Amino acid sequence: MSDIGDDFKALKEISDRKKAKNLVSSEQLLINNNVKYKKFTDYHFRLLDYPYDFYSSTGVYINTKTKQQGRGVFNLLKVIGR
Repeated sequence: MSDIGDDFKALKEISDRKKAKNLVSSEQLLINNNVKYKKFTDYHFRLLDYPYDFYSSTGVYINTKTKQQGRGVFNLLKVIGR
């Protein structure tokens, strides 16, 4: 494989590891802050007491009523007042 191809493969592996780490740490932060959620897939959570969907691998959250988006589990916790 070419040098550029090897570089892109290495970047993809780094990105995949980071997303897996984000998934675990984000879920743990939700648990530690007593946020109830339903897990639809490994990375898609619906907060039960708040109108938000949260995607833990990327950190994106979406208000299901207004469709406003944000990023980051810490910002999500601020928005819901935790």
